[in-house]
Amino acid sequence: MNSSAELDEYERKLLSGWEEIYKRGLLTMWLLLAVRDRPRYPSEIAEFIDTMSQGTMAADQRSLYRAMRRLNDLELVETSNQPGRRTGADRTYYRITRTGQRVLDAFLDRHVRGIYLTSPAADLFTRPRPPMS
Repeated sequence: MNSSAELDEYERKLLSGWEEIYKRGLLTMWLLLAVRDRPRYPSEIAEFIDTMSQGTMAADQRSLYRAMRRLNDLELVETSNQPGRRTGADRTYYRITRTGQRVLDAFLDRHVRGIYLTSPAADLFTRPRPPMS
């Protein structure tokens, strides 16, 4: 059931605003997850995020480059120039650093695994919602 289909215009507007704030806060997590298993260049990062979030997260190219530059400055990712997988032209690839991996793991333990994937909070997302009176 798609509960967002049941929302009126005002409720959809509220949900949209909440989702924008939520997405901005999670972009760093998604970027680090995208480069955790292998180096990727920006369009591959965007594709990874779109696929893994089932289309609920997206970053425009400008935001993506800016965010990756910030993560590089913070030493959470590093860059290398390599021939592209599709065309062979040199591309900037991003890869998570040891520090980036440690910070990502701590974030996931603290805010994802430790809350959403364990009881009692996990039960909040899986149990049926009570009927509205």
